Amino acid sequence: VKAYLIRNEPGALTFQYIVKKGDLDGTGISINPVLQVNDSKPADATGNAINTAMNHVPATTAILVDGIPPTVTRITQLDPPVTKATKVRYAIIFSEAVRGFTAADVSVNKTGSMQAPVVSLAYPATDSIVVTADNINGAGTLLLSIHQTAAATDLAGNPLEASPLTSTYTIDNQKPGNTAPTVADIPDASLCADVAVHTIVVGGISAGIETDQAITAAVVADKSFFSSLTVVNNNDGTVTIRYELKARASGDVRITLTIADNGGTENGGVDRVSKSFVLSVKPMPILPIIVTPEHDIPQGAQAVLTTSGAATYLWKDEPGIVSGKNTAILVVQPMETTTYIVTGTTSEGCIASAATTIRVDVPAKFEATNVLTPNGDGINDRWVIKNISRYPNNQVKIFDRSGRLIYTKSGYNNEWDGTLNGQVLAQDTYYYIVDLGEGGKLEKGFITILRNRK
Repeated sequence: VKAYLIRNEPGALTFQYIVKKGDLDGTGISINPVLQVNDSKPADATGNAINTAMNHVPATTAILVDGIPPTVTRITQLDPPVTKATKVRYAIIFSEAVRGFTAADVSVNKTGSMQAPVVSLAYPATDSIVVTADNINGAGTLLLSIHQTAAATDLAGNPLEASPLTSTYTIDNQKPGNTAPTVADIPDASLCADVAVHTIVVGGISAGIETDQAITAAVVADKSFFSSLTVVNNNDGTVTIRYELKARASGDVRITLTIADNGGTENGGVDRVSKSFVLSVKPMPILPIIVTPEHDIPQGAQAVLTTSGAATYLWKDEPGIVSGKNTAILVVQPMETTTYIVTGTTSEGCIASAATTIRVDVPAKFEATNVLTPNGDGINDRWVIKNISRYPNNQVKIFDRSGRLIYTKSGYNNEWDGTLNGQVLAQDTYYYIVDLGEGGKLEKGFITILRNRK
């Protein structure tokens, strides 16, 4: 410390000293006992030389010198650096005790969605200050910095040196994002096309880790294969997909099941998950049946039934099958009208059936009356053959006991009245031969003519 003479009075000298930044004397200053003067020959007015010995100097050991300014040595975070909190605390540590440090000397700047916090100071010790940032909400960062113009000083009055130190908290007060719902994988499936109701039960259904959320399910298809496609939540960790195919639907269709919860998508949340699978719809066989020569045949004739559209065939057992029961070609000879049913199986295992009916023209049983009473009462006045009109090519011959031909007619139609050339025949028994004109056997029998019957 340099001292300078600032006043000279008779018998006394007054000095002052100037403390520079960086000066430090914690044990008290001392004064050189010999006065140093700049004049090489100091003397009084009469020429007496000056005695440079310092006498009667007051004690200076209590005069301490502190020219070292205080500094901020560190800023400590009193809470976790990444935290969920409504307030956080910083501790500012000084190199020595300070005074005059206020909330105006610090800034707590925010980023993100937070509002500006409320800043307050506490003084737990003379060389430290606790800064509290309160009323925090949202998420982001809080950066503490000390103003370069802070007015604080140490006890000696040295101003606080500007500090480049800062400290940052990361605040994460956001609600965690909704976790995605879950659903098990759905294996691909296949079936033969039909119009029945089918179901698929899918498991692993949940809202994720949030057990208090509600879930909904939806299902869609990428092709218009279905007359009905729905999904039902079974409320037991499973859902049931129900579907009905449209007629003749075939091919591959992708079905997508979506499970959604009501947790939303805020903060990166996921509220739905989808799983898809392929349903392969195999076509059912179509079995046309072609009949040769035609569906209507006479009794005893054969018909050929030909089908196609499958890999294997099986005809149901029915009367009249001649051959081909396990083939696509069936030969039949039914004696009466019969329906034949074929079942075809494709190479993919799909099964269908078809049917056709063969109508048989069965000849009517030959029935002719054997009594003739031609008396004009309208009963048995003419000889009647039932259903004779079905045989337009018939030929009738009638003989007497001696074998004489007494009546013949081609295309007979129940008109003989027991006469010969207009003359009444005698009461007797007569014999007939009828050819129905279809190459079959001749029908033979007798007719008894009775007279005078009323």
